[in-house]
Amino acid sequence: MVIHFALLQWCFMGALAGAQLDVWRLMDDADLHTGAFAVYDGPARALFSPCDAKGDLSLPSPYEKDYSLTKKELAVLDRSQKAAKKYSNIQDALDAGYLPSPRGFIQSAGLALIHPDLIRDGKVDWDKPDILTFVKKKRALQFRLVGMVFAGGEEAPAALSEFKRIKARPKSDTGADGWGYSEEVCAVVEPKESVRMYYGASETPDHCKNGKYFKQMWMLSMWTLLYNPNGLFVDENPMVDHLDRSQQFGSFCPKGKGNGT
Repeated sequence: MVIHFALLQWCFMGALAGAQLDVWRLMDDADLHTGAFAVYDGPARALFSPCDAKGDLSLPSPYEKDYSLTKKELAVLDRSQKAAKKYSNIQDALDAGYLPSPRGFIQSAGLALIHPDLIRDGKVDWDKPDILTFVKKKRALQFRLVGMVFAGGEEAPAALSEFKRIKARPKSDTGADGWGYSEEVCAVVEPKESVRMYYGASETPDHCKNGKYFKQMWMLSMWTLLYNPNGLFVDENPMVDHLDRSQQFGSFCPKGKGNGT
């Protein structure tokens, strides 16, 4: 009897993560990767957040020409970087309570792990990302953390003013560079299995009977770990698709203590 090697790998992952990644394990591998193409001619390492000898992360170098950030803004970004580093190993994120989204790979965003409590509390905490996004090695057990999303509630969060003045030099065709909100959001949690997000009345089942409903949810994507040519806070990052296709992950923090595998 022949057992598919990829299935053996997922069985091993199941031993590590229990049922926490069963939602992804049962999906076709194609659903865990991008179907889009993104063109990038530079070295992959230029896309990533550099890491110093102490293991501290800073912004990807291309942002230096795109933004002029204040000390206050840099301090907030530094807090989010420290939070991200804690979850650079996907097992640490799972142990902290994050659960996979059953949507699979979201184009220009990645595979989402969502924290069921944080996404429903309606609060913004720069030390606690509501959503972590990853890319995955094909037919392997390695994941690379690439992005974060912070979610507030129905009212514009006080944190909205933190980045109010930031303007990106490259103009994006995909939306405003900063906070935005989605209407009629429903977060449905399957305990210890998954968190599914629904957006809009037509998509939300049974008027969110089994979930947490938000008339509107303020959200901020943050690409401090992987350069986004569209903008630091723009939802869609084509470099996620590029990274998934090129599979040039590298170590999360080669000189520090972080580990992206």
